[in-house]
Order: sequence, then C-alpha cells, then structure tokens
Amino acid sequence: MGYDSKFLDVKMRAIIHKMQVGTIFSRKNSEAAFLESEYMFRMIAEQNVLGIMIIQDDIVKYANQAAGNIFDYDKAEMLKWEKGAYIQMFDDCFQELAHHQINVSEHDSTDRLVRYLYKVNTKEQEEKWVEFFIENIQYEGLKASLITMVDVTLQKSKDDELVYLSNHDLGTGLFNRTYFENQLELLDSSCDLPISIIIGDVNGLKLTNDVFGHQKGDELLKSIANILTKAVHNKGIVTRWGGDEFAILLPKAPSIFADIIVNRIKDLCSLTTDAPIKPSIAIGCATMERCDQDIQLVLKEAEDRMYRHKLVESKSVRSGIIASLEKMLLERDFETEEHAKRLQLISAQIGEKMELSDNDMDALSLLSILHDIGKIAIPDHILLKPDKLTPEEWKEMKKHAEIGYRIASSSQELSHVAEYILSHHERWDGQGYPRGLKMEEIPKIARILTIVDAYDAMTSTRPYKKPISHAAAIEEIKRCAGTHFDPSIVAVFVDLWVG
Repeated sequence: MGYDSKFLDVKMRAIIHKMQVGTIFSRKNSEAAFLESEYMFRMIAEQNVLGIMIIQDDIVKYANQAAGNIFDYDKAEMLKWEKGAYIQMFDDCFQELAHHQINVSEHDSTDRLVRYLYKVNTKEQEEKWVEFFIENIQYEGLKASLITMVDVTLQKSKDDELVYLSNHDLGTGLFNRTYFENQLELLDSSCDLPISIIIGDVNGLKLTNDVFGHQKGDELLKSIANILTKAVHNKGIVTRWGGDEFAILLPKAPSIFADIIVNRIKDLCSLTTDAPIKPSIAIGCATMERCDQDIQLVLKEAEDRMYRHKLVESKSVRSGIIASLEKMLLERDFETEEHAKRLQLISAQIGEKMELSDNDMDALSLLSILHDIGKIAIPDHILLKPDKLTPEEWKEMKKHAEIGYRIASSSQELSHVAEYILSHHERWDGQGYPRGLKMEEIPKIARILTIVDAYDAMTSTRPYKKPISHAAAIEEIKRCAGTHFDPSIVAVFVDLWVG
C-alpha cells in the first residue's frame, strides 16, 4: 500500500519510541523529566491523525482518540479493556496482532517494524480496512508493542477498483483481453494439460446497433456474456476478447469437454426469446495437448476455425435474422401478412404489364414484403398510436425508411432491394422523404410500390381511419398523378383496375 512515507515518519516513530521508554516503563527518571517527557509524548500522540495504541501483557496501556475514532470507541472505553478483551472485540485482526506481539516479545529483540492490513468491524458494525504498523518496545526487561494504525478503507476501495478496471470489461462485467493474455501465459508456463480455447464472434451486432441503437447492441453483448458464463459454469475463464469477440480458457479440459461447452452455448442461444435479435455466435475451438505445442498457435487455430464457421454459417444466420425481423414486424404493425400478399399480387400485375425483367419482378415481390421492415425500430407508442401523430412523432416515424435500408444493406440476400426500401416514400414532385428525390431519380421499383401501397392503405381498415371505396381510391390515385406518383405508372395501374 505504501503508507510508510506518507503517514509514518521515521523520526516521529523514534520520538514516540523514546517517549515510551522514558515515561511509561521507566521508574528511574526524575519526576520532572517524567512529566515533561509524558507531556511531549501526549502532545504528539493526541494531536496525531494516526491511531496509536500500546499493548503490554494483552492489556491496552494507552490509546489516543484517533485510534478510538477508527473503531467508533471513545479512548476511555479502550483503556478499560481488560486482558484479552480487545481480542474478542475485533476477532481475527487482534488475534493476529496479539500473536505477533507474543512472538516479538519472546523471540525478537529488534525494533523491527511489521505491517499488517486487516478488515475490521467497528462498534457500529461498519467494515473498515485498517493498516497496522507494529513495533516492539523493550526497556530494562519491560516489553510491549507500539501499534500505529490508519484507516485505509477509501484507498483500499480505490485500489480494488483500479485492479478491477484493469482486469474487467465494463460493458459485460467479464474479464478483459489483458486478463485473458495473462492467464494464457500462466497456463502455458504451468503446462497443466490439456488446455482448451474457445473463440466466439457475435452475429448480428452491427445490425442490432444500426436498427435498434447501441443500447440494444450492448444488451445483445450482455446476453451473450451471460450465456457463455452459464455454459462454462465456473469450469473456465470467460473474457470479452474484443468488440464483438469473446474468448474462453478451459484449463484441464480435453477437446471433448470443449465440444460440450460449445453445444451448451448453441442451445442457450436458441432458447433465448426476449431479445429483438436472437443471440447467435460463431465459435471455433482448439486444444493444447502437449507441452511442446505453442499456445499462441493453438489460439490462432481456434480463431481460424471460428472465422471458417462464421463464413459457412453466415448465409443461414442472416436469413434467420431477417426472418425474425419479418416476424417481429408482423407482430407489431397494423399491416398484416394479408397486406403484404395484396401488395405482391397488385405489384406483380403492374410489373407484368410494364414488362419488367425477372430480376425486377423478384425485387418488386420482396419489396412488397419488406418495404416497412424499418418500423420494427419505431417505438410502439408511435407505431400503434390510433390518433394523428405530432410533428415530433412523425419525424421519428419517417426514420423507418433509413432503418429499413440499413437492415437490407447488411444482408447479401436483401442488399439489392435496400435502395428501393429507402426510396418508397419519395414523391414524383420531390416533396417526399428521406432524400427529396424526384421523377426519374426515384427507382422505378419504388415508384410502383408507392402507388400500390397507397391504394391498399386507403382501402383497408386502420386504427386511425376508416377505409374508402375502391372507386374513391382510384380517383385519389389519379388526382395525385404528377405530384405524389409517376403519371405513367398511374396510367398502367388505372388501366388494370378500371379498364
């Protein structure tokens, strides 16, 4: 702890020692000298911020108020402690101090200073960390212990916090990479085989951050951390290795045990149902079985296997994430699966009439299902509000196009419709959102969907409005041609549904 220089000046200890020898234990000094030295000692001791006690034959011969303050006692109470009373009062702490005093008295004739650090309970049952400095006093056959003490609870707390911070990841509460590398080195040097290493990379973290915000991303990381901790069950060291990577050290664990842990992790991920995106992690593991193996190469092997698994599993993982997002949208939005099917049907008819390519027809079908996927990140009090939205709420609602774009962009299977999702609320006259595109700047696929979506919204029941008739909806579409909608596509739509 390093308190010698700060709290316990060597010269001051020498003075105190001299005063003890010259006052409390010596009977040969003159009365005047005795009184003078006693006065000087008491002045030094009583005004000192350090607690000072003198113990002889298990009896407290002296205690200053600073010592009393540490333990919530008046010094007069401390002086009433009979032989051994303080041992019962402070349990193990003073038992150790008394043991030291006995040893010093019987076996040690030096003035050696010994330091102890103990956690003690005060009179008020408060836990404190106290640092004790014990020095043997001997004079003409009289022996005692001078105990100087200081309350270091605050410093101990700060030191413990620094140690914790240096070894832990604050986001998850797990050990950090520094701790992992230190433990890896210790295990390597001990050669306590076998040693298994598991490396994992979280799936869908970027998508979670982009769609739901970094708070939900942090929650996903914590969920993964809890799953790993539960799967390992005190049989290894779980660490956060990097941003979205975790590492597990399994001492004395053969590869078959590592495989069991991996399967537990996968099972626990699949059982989690309360997260926006189901926890998923790509995993690789390797085992050091001989002392002549390089543990860094074993670590790299685990990491390489993790990346290979991530590459192989990436398509199914992305598909699973998108499927869960679609399901979430259907559960939260008014627009049901039937709405998506109607859009697909009408859009397909328009696309065939316009002689779109097969690729565009596929994109139009997918857009009909996923155009509002970004709404999964819109708060329920806005998304499900039956009344008219306030300007601030409408501003929040309009973000769903950009959120949907980010979702689609994160998946190879959906990236080709990302631009269409972003653009499906643009207007022919440039007054739409989010980019204010106009006319041919708006992708054709998005222009088709905009008309079909508007028609279905007008003719369907919503919490905030009643439906209008087919004829009235057609007239509204025609009225908005050239402002909201592409006039040429409106003509195709009207021809299909009227002509």
